[in-house]
Amino acid sequence: MTQELDYLILGAHPDDAELWCGGLILKMRQAGYAVGLCDCTRGEAGTHGTVVERDAETALANEIIKPAMRVNLGLPDGGLTDDLASRQAIVRVIRQYRPKVLVAP
Repeated sequence: MTQELDYLILGAHPDDAELWCGGLILKMRQAGYAVGLCDCTRGEAGTHGTVVERDAETALANEIIKPAMRVNLGLPDGGLTDDLASRQAIVRVIRQYRPKVLVAP
């Protein structure tokens, strides 16, 4: 069963959506819209923090934002490219959740 979203926020790292459009996410959630988040990587190449810390931050952010869904594609951090495999991973999420609006950097 496909859950359709009003908004799908696409970010490279687990904290990107909250950092660059957290206000939009909260306003849309408060207005009753179904908002989902798609993180492309786990942030493993970051110089500040570990994947475990990022996972904990993501869990806390999810408690506050209460997204309709959140998925992590597990693509290589620091190695995102415009290749077929990456495009297919993102397209699968878009096709599954059929957002009305896609917000991306």
